[in-house]
Amino acid sequence: IIEYRYQVTVWNLTYWHSWRFQESVPVLHSRFTLSSPAELDVDYRTYGLDVEPQVIDAPTGFNSTYKWEVRNVEPLKSEIGMPSLNEVTKRLALAPIGVKTWDDVSKWYHQLVRPRMQANNKIRDIVAELTEDADSDYEKLRNIYTWVRDQVRYIAVEIGIGGYQPHYVKKVFSNQYGDCKDMVTLLCSMGEEAGIDMYQTLISSQPNGIPDTTLPSQFQFNHVIAYAPEVGENGIWMDPTEKGTEFGELPWYDQGMPVLMVGEDGEGQFLTTPKVSVQENKVTIDWRVDLDESGAASVHGTKKLWGSPASELREDLFGATRTSREKWLERQVASLCSGADLDSFRITGLDPIQNPLQLEYFFNTKTFAVPRSERMVFRPGSIASFDYPDLFRSARREYPIRFQFGMLRDVNIVMNLPDSWNPETPSYHDSVASEFGKASWEWETAGTQFHTHARYLMNDEEIPPAKYDAFREFLDQVRYHDLQEVLLRKEERPVADAQPN
Repeated sequence: IIEYRYQVTVWNLTYWHSWRFQESVPVLHSRFTLSSPAELDVDYRTYGLDVEPQVIDAPTGFNSTYKWEVRNVEPLKSEIGMPSLNEVTKRLALAPIGVKTWDDVSKWYHQLVRPRMQANNKIRDIVAELTEDADSDYEKLRNIYTWVRDQVRYIAVEIGIGGYQPHYVKKVFSNQYGDCKDMVTLLCSMGEEAGIDMYQTLISSQPNGIPDTTLPSQFQFNHVIAYAPEVGENGIWMDPTEKGTEFGELPWYDQGMPVLMVGEDGEGQFLTTPKVSVQENKVTIDWRVDLDESGAASVHGTKKLWGSPASELREDLFGATRTSREKWLERQVASLCSGADLDSFRITGLDPIQNPLQLEYFFNTKTFAVPRSERMVFRPGSIASFDYPDLFRSARREYPIRFQFGMLRDVNIVMNLPDSWNPETPSYHDSVASEFGKASWEWETAGTQFHTHARYLMNDEEIPPAKYDAFREFLDQVRYHDLQEVLLRKEERPVADAQPN
């Protein structure tokens, strides 16, 4: 048993604190005590448990005491795909002193940021250069966003109020590094120099959790993005910290979240960021296979990615050398086709960033199909399948499943068969569907070619524990179909009748 206590003294009129009653190990006793000037109101919320503070009131000029105390708190269970800790942990949150409305939060941030947005001549010159040949505000903003995204490195230097107040844009521009608020402040400053209305927007990213809009507090947010409401058909949202995201897109962790837009005079407005459809998060894999009688094959593969899968992969590939990328791709190909040896590859859509992100590669393998008696066998599903059936194997579920994003995955294989070899089942088609997604499999023979196609669509709706068994059953059905084998048999040529002498 470990018992400990500590005290925090805050020397200004704001509470930054929150308190977790729950840990990854059992908690026998947890107490949080707040001593606050009696004339100040304390606004708080508790989550995951119902506990009221013991309050000792004091007259004006003295401190009142608030004490929250709980015992025998079960450990927090970790589950793959669970919501953020802020949404599932038993905890206490305090609003800052003096903050009663979301306008208070917005004005507070506006006062921190506005004095630091003043551009200098160097910034004005680069804005003029970037927008010189642009025919519309859309093109101007695209060029400015691309420059900030690509030229300003993400480095966070946060000391004291620096966790909330950006550096001066002149310094960010000169250093060409900064954190999210630094980059967004520079982006908004440059946009305003181009005559575009730009607004900074406070957001709690998905890993941080959905904010509680009933408790006005700047400390619910962990990120800043930008919004230009008059550009494009429905405005343009921008997060320049996500280096793999195209202009006009948001990374998955910014999508579909309630956000606080800080207006021109500091007034606050709650909006919701757009969320792309499942079909826009798309991955396609196309293989052209030359198979020989031993089961060996040479393969020309192409993988294309759009939306969130593309931006996530770009983030992984940006800082890697060509050698590192080659080793990564070797592992990827080998995971889809055992024994694969990568011959060559090419990546497009990475620099410059454009959709789709495309990987083209050539490899050979001695075990594309496995000889079995007088047949050869291979499983198209080993190439097409995804890993969800392996991830959700626990018999019980305590928390909802929340996906990063839904996705459509298409896999097409065209195989040139060796002479006289054909599948025992010339054609096949089957599918499964549920509220969680759907999948289909089909193959057919066309002359000396064998065509197979698999499609998987996974929705991104949150799955409550009550539906977990049904979700697992859907995944098991998908895995069953992925394990279906294609049997190839060599057709014997007829022997001519013997002629008498």
